[in-house]
Amino acid sequence: MTRNDKINYNTKSKTILLTITESCNLGCIYCYQDYKCNKAMDFETAIRIIDSELASLPEGITLNVSYIGGEPFINFDLMKQVYECYESLEINNIKYTCSSNGTLIHGEIKEWIREHFPKFSYDLSLDGTKEVQDYNRTNSFDQIDLDFYLELYKDKGFVKMTLHPDTISHLAESVKFIHSLNLHPIANCAYGVSWTDPKVIETYKEQLLELIEFYLDNPDIKPCSLLAENINILAYDTNYKPWCGIDKMTVFDTAGKGFPCHFFQDVTIGKELADKVPKINVSRLIDYMDPVCKTCKFINLCPTCFGSNYKATGSFCKRDMNVCITVKVQLYAIAIFQLKRIEKYGISNLNLSEVEQRELYEAICKINQYIDPDNL
Repeated sequence: MTRNDKINYNTKSKTILLTITESCNLGCIYCYQDYKCNKAMDFETAIRIIDSELASLPEGITLNVSYIGGEPFINFDLMKQVYECYESLEINNIKYTCSSNGTLIHGEIKEWIREHFPKFSYDLSLDGTKEVQDYNRTNSFDQIDLDFYLELYKDKGFVKMTLHPDTISHLAESVKFIHSLNLHPIANCAYGVSWTDPKVIETYKEQLLELIEFYLDNPDIKPCSLLAENINILAYDTNYKPWCGIDKMTVFDTAGKGFPCHFFQDVTIGKELADKVPKINVSRLIDYMDPVCKTCKFINLCPTCFGSNYKATGSFCKRDMNVCITVKVQLYAIAIFQLKRIEKYGISNLNLSEVEQRELYEAICKINQYIDPDNL
């Protein structure tokens, strides 16, 4: 996921995330929620949270209520109740969305979404072709009504892809498949799994290079997030900003307790660790960085996940270094992609200002200087 493809935390809206169920009907191979159970948020808790947020919302600001799980449509009745409650009160500055595996969106649920879209919308997780989706996500491909999703979003939809070492050899094929559906792939490497196998990393590089050639041959197709990151900010040594929105959101668990990120909830790390989560000064997240990361040349673009750090190491500050190699592979590929675009089209034809051209040149030089593709 790139900075531009995440939830839009802009000045005209505020986003809260409600974990409305800890249950899921799938068993994805990379799932980071190790403590799933049958806990669910009730109507009173949801209303209490939303009422409180609305009361403190500045005039002219929209509240984005984002439902997460587990699989949120397991608790569809709650989503419907909340929607109908605030509609009956004629409170119009609320929008609703949820992140879903799509397998339960049939029948009544599908018709309800169709009736209330786009005020109520959903983001779909899809890892690629049927072979990849079924391997990664419990034989779920045929349970997803892709035609309905395409009906809603037409050519403006996207899907969330999660990459796993076991299926990384199908990355290019899967991205091309998603493009063939007129959907945009937003992809990230799974946390909590090992990316240290040299063969896996070599395959990841090969797959990204294949995608580069695909996008060069098809310039009208917007590149997937893996190759769309704006590397220009690497031209600056100190420009760190959180990549995930941890400083702009609150996540509420099924009991209504607030967390800075869904990774810190009981369902992910267990009650013992969740109860010990220290207070985070979100205005100074750089202070929680691993000392090794603070001196890294690529800190401005590294998807540091403080929740993943805490789960893996018991500390915000101690980095789960497992993901670093995948970030370097991605940056190396983006540099190659940009160089090939310059070679093919000329830098003057890339619609960049003189400042942006300089930044791009410096970023590419930095990547070439500090990343050795043969030693990844």
